[in-house]
Amino acid sequence: MRIIRYDYPLFNLSVMRRGLKTSRLRTKLLVALIPSVVFILILTGYITMWFSSKFLTEALRRNVQTQTAALAHEFETFLTQCKEDLLIISQRLSISQSSIASSDMVHFLEARKNVRGIAYSELGYISLKGEEHIFIIAGVNDVSVIPTADITMIRPSPLILFDHVKELKKGEVWVSDILEAVYPVNGLSNPAIPDSAVNTPTTPGPDLDNRLDKSIRASSAGAGLKGEGLGGGEKKEPVRIIRFVTPYFGGDASPEGFLLLSIDVYRLREILSLFNSPRSPVYAFARSPEVRYSYLFDKEGWVLFQSEEMQGAGKHLATDLVRSEFSGVCGRPGLDCAFKPDSVHREYWKMMDNVRNGKQGLIEMTGGGNHFKVWSSLHFHGYAPIRFKVASDHKPVLFGGVGLVDRSKLTLLAGYRQIDVMFVITLLTIIIISLLIFGLSRIITRPILDLAAAVNDIQETGKLQEITLPDHDDESSSLKNAINKMVATLRAQIEEIRIKDERIRIESQREKARLEEEVNVLKKRLQSRDIEEIIGSGPLMDALKADIFKAASVDADVLIIGETGTGKQLVAEAIHNYSGRAEKEFVSINCGALDENLLLDTLFGHVKGAFTEARADRKGAFLAAHGGTLFLDEIGTASPRVQQALLRTISSRKIKPLGSDSEIDVDVRLINATNVDLKELIQKRMFREDLYYRLEVLTIPTPALRNHKDNIPVLVGYFLKQAGRLMNKRDVGLSKGALEKMKNYHWPGNVRELMNCVTRAVAMAEGPLIYADDIRLGGEESVALSKQSLTGGQPETYMARFPTEMIQDVSSELNVRQRTAIHFILDKGNITRAKYQEVVGNNLPSRTALYDLQDLVARGVLRKAGRGPATCYYLAELPDISG
Repeated sequence: MRIIRYDYPLFNLSVMRRGLKTSRLRTKLLVALIPSVVFILILTGYITMWFSSKFLTEALRRNVQTQTAALAHEFETFLTQCKEDLLIISQRLSISQSSIASSDMVHFLEARKNVRGIAYSELGYISLKGEEHIFIIAGVNDVSVIPTADITMIRPSPLILFDHVKELKKGEVWVSDILEAVYPVNGLSNPAIPDSAVNTPTTPGPDLDNRLDKSIRASSAGAGLKGEGLGGGEKKEPVRIIRFVTPYFGGDASPEGFLLLSIDVYRLREILSLFNSPRSPVYAFARSPEVRYSYLFDKEGWVLFQSEEMQGAGKHLATDLVRSEFSGVCGRPGLDCAFKPDSVHREYWKMMDNVRNGKQGLIEMTGGGNHFKVWSSLHFHGYAPIRFKVASDHKPVLFGGVGLVDRSKLTLLAGYRQIDVMFVITLLTIIIISLLIFGLSRIITRPILDLAAAVNDIQETGKLQEITLPDHDDESSSLKNAINKMVATLRAQIEEIRIKDERIRIESQREKARLEEEVNVLKKRLQSRDIEEIIGSGPLMDALKADIFKAASVDADVLIIGETGTGKQLVAEAIHNYSGRAEKEFVSINCGALDENLLLDTLFGHVKGAFTEARADRKGAFLAAHGGTLFLDEIGTASPRVQQALLRTISSRKIKPLGSDSEIDVDVRLINATNVDLKELIQKRMFREDLYYRLEVLTIPTPALRNHKDNIPVLVGYFLKQAGRLMNKRDVGLSKGALEKMKNYHWPGNVRELMNCVTRAVAMAEGPLIYADDIRLGGEESVALSKQSLTGGQPETYMARFPTEMIQDVSSELNVRQRTAIHFILDKGNITRAKYQEVVGNNLPSRTALYDLQDLVARGVLRKAGRGPATCYYLAELPDISG
């Protein structure tokens, strides 16, 4: 437990400060410079890391935005190519001025596959004049022509596209959303397998015409079988496609029908997967292995599908990675894997609004959506709209959008690397600075160390002589001259001062103090009514007596506050004696002297059998003081349980003894006393605030003795008579020196300490008069013993051992207080902190006295011995002189 206490040397600031003052210059420079440099390096590193992370983040943002824009542009380019292919076949068929033949359309599909590598899933012509429709679907290895009669069995039927294209003009193309198509064809391979179009290339020629005729005949034969196709009960594998539609005019001014061209959505997913792989056209550098993916969404906010690994291109469409980011609805008609986030994801729907307005951008998050922080793992959602031009002279319309999710630990890894670099730099800096300090300190401190050695020689030899050392720098020269001046002054004045002070002190201290005269003067100033229990007068005592009479005149609880030894119990007894309850009991309980259980039993009592040792009923202090006064001293030491019980009793004026089932009414006036600040205990949660306000009805402060020292003669006279009667020494008197010594003491124990001091002096007095040396204050007993041991048990005047010149040199550089005390020190050979305050007088604070004594130690005049109350300061030359 001691390691966490404030007085442990490791955490004692005063000890650390004192140790730093007495340490070497080298140590001070190390303590001052190395932490400062380390702090500056850390601050610089942090600022550098902050800026670098900002720029890295900006670079990552731009990279994600660039990749997202490139991906959206690739989609727009692909859709434009599909549109252009559809317009090209429309133009070729119009130029031929002949009826549309299925062979021409198959030749077009083969040509597009070979030239552009695009494998279309459907190509069809739907006539508006009731002519034969043509509908071709392409599989992995074959092409099928759907008979006109079976076109109506295609789901969704291409005939419903009339509503979408009837308003289109020549050269305009309409594009659909993702559709789920099912065809009435047996044995046709699913065209939804990616890269199928390039697996078995087919070139136009006679062989193609033969295979086409066979396919048409097989399809026609299959259509004649009612048990096959969609109507035959066999479930067909759906194909997910996007259809492009344009009107076909032929040679007329009005459209004869429309052409449709379909692309498998797996081809769109290939674009997402390609741009998410190292084969991406915008691939710039190797990335860390975090999960990155892209996804396509439509105008309504539905996420249609996501990218996959290139080696997993045969997988079904999925949105599982997107669903891990958001919560929402899964599945829409025609696309089971589609996913729509809930409206609670405001950033996503803000992204959708920007896409609908044709804007691209970036959502930046850390972890679960927190804002950006230095060294955090970034989470980017880039997005861009995909636009489609119906015609070259039209404004583009929104087809959908593309999102790119990029998680990067680049800033985190860069932060770790920079920490490593900063650690190495800091370590090297500490080593270099330490070497520089060691070298420079030896050069700088050498003159000062030589000067200190010369001063030590003066202390060891006891000869006050000037220091003769060569000058090295201005500072050491100034210090040497100051020491020489001090030595000269001490040598000239110390003897003269010693003789004068000694004579004055001896004459004045040995006269008898006339306590009766000072008591009579104080009695004349007494204006308030006298209280037998309270001794003294003056403003503070008059106010105290007035408060006692006021408190006695009313029947309210009282809180007495004051330091230890200021007479709080006497005040409580006086209030009781002058109140209407004077004829009743006055019960006093010290809360600090009893443990919790014993205090509760003492206050509230118990009934027989309440516990093992309860052989009879006990009334308790409250019942004992019924009708009278209960005085609770040191109320601040009460435990929380005792405080709770007191609060309940004070509130209801009822008590319940331990083991009893009934409450008992009590009529008690409470007087509480404390020597600690209860408000401070409340702030530390060691005392109940509600109990404090219950107790603080009337508050009476008792003054400390140091604040009314005029009453010391009265109190000393009273205690002298009291001690004389007890010890049968009725004629013992007090010298002026002893009385002055008592007046100059600060009395931390207040009146109680004064009473004990007087009683001790009377007991130890050997004659009719008590002198100043007979008054022992603070730790002066140990000082006297040390002095006798050094002098062989014989009192001695140490000032005689120092020449006048030495005394003058010492006094010249001291402050007024030190010059006042130096004569006493030279006379006695030692001094304590309390004695120093007494000699200097003027209510000198303890901290100032310690500062002056430590300064004399630093100057080499004194040396410190002992610890705590037994601390004493001796002349530095005392051991050698006494020898």
